[in-house]
Amino acid sequence: MSKDAFDLCCARFNEIDKTGESVLKVNLFGLLSYMDNNKITFTSDRGAYILKPLKVYPVIYCFAHRINNVLKLTFYQTAQNNKKRVLIASSTPAKKQPKKLSHICDSSSDSSSSEDDTIAPSPSKHGEANTALSDLPPKPEEVLKTITTNKKLVKYVKLAGLNKNIEERGGVALKQECAVRRLSMSNMLESVDAYIEHIRFILLSKSSKSQCYFKLNNINIDALKDLIGLLSEFKNLSSLAQTGARPSLYMAYICINKRGRHLSSTDVNADGENIDIYDRHEGIDFFRKRLIQLLKCMLTFDDKHLATAILHPLYRKLTFASTYSKSIAHLYIRKQLNDILGLSEQVHRTNSKPLKKSTSPWRINSPILMITAVLMILAQQQ
Repeated sequence: MSKDAFDLCCARFNEIDKTGESVLKVNLFGLLSYMDNNKITFTSDRGAYILKPLKVYPVIYCFAHRINNVLKLTFYQTAQNNKKRVLIASSTPAKKQPKKLSHICDSSSDSSSSEDDTIAPSPSKHGEANTALSDLPPKPEEVLKTITTNKKLVKYVKLAGLNKNIEERGGVALKQECAVRRLSMSNMLESVDAYIEHIRFILLSKSSKSQCYFKLNNINIDALKDLIGLLSEFKNLSSLAQTGARPSLYMAYICINKRGRHLSSTDVNADGENIDIYDRHEGIDFFRKRLIQLLKCMLTFDDKHLATAILHPLYRKLTFASTYSKSIAHLYIRKQLNDILGLSEQVHRTNSKPLKKSTSPWRINSPILMITAVLMILAQQQ
């Protein structure tokens, strides 16, 4: 183990009972000696069996995992537990019998997704987020039909061994969606779009063309290209947020604001100029609005997200954050500075008497002290 890094390893959990209470009894992987004063912050999804043993320790929910779950809910594809079954999601506010959304998903998923807590969107403010699958307008329904048909097509091509035919024509094997892999639906749609003509030729040349050609007829090309454009930005920004060994906590704030612009059909090019995004298919606008509404309900910033953005020289102004969020982030940083410098204990010993600003060498507005404290915080995050 080096000075600034841990060599992490994993071991099989052989207990039959894998509930949170059972995991809580297990030693935390030899990290207990580092738990004093919250020196370690865990990153996890929202699976109860993980959060239970970590409930007394600082935890930040995985940003990329949450985004992936929002996208699944946006397109009515709630995750499954390794079995093909009808999925149910609540779409009405509390105090009423929940309205059911049913959609059949062909792929398996991670178990933690089904345990995610979701804030019910307000029906009056979030109409698209509360729209049941059975109540979808015709155009958004065409978009979902395009997604479903692509899944069936890729599955058929794989089972029939037609990927080899695509490769013989200079293409690449189609990529099948896997729910446990983030944004794999985007990769699937891109592969179908790239080799749609190869697929069309191969299906027409097969004896079973009468049974399979309907798969291509149900794919709306405009909807397919718009979906790829919509999801590509999420894929790019997710890559930015997961930067390997480098600290990237501040990227959650950056990514979610850039996604907000993209979902509002505007973006910025490489020269910093605003550009408009025009959809080819009318149904995509419905899913843009639904995605914006679900992000507001399901995604919240941790204090550390905004604090790390403030400590970054390029984003310290928090231009897109509310005044309330900025004040909370500033309070959090001041508290951390007090804890690092021991000011909290000193104030407690002096019966909460304020330190004199003119005589205290540890006042927060000292430039040298501020730079030193910021460097100490950044060193702890790395």
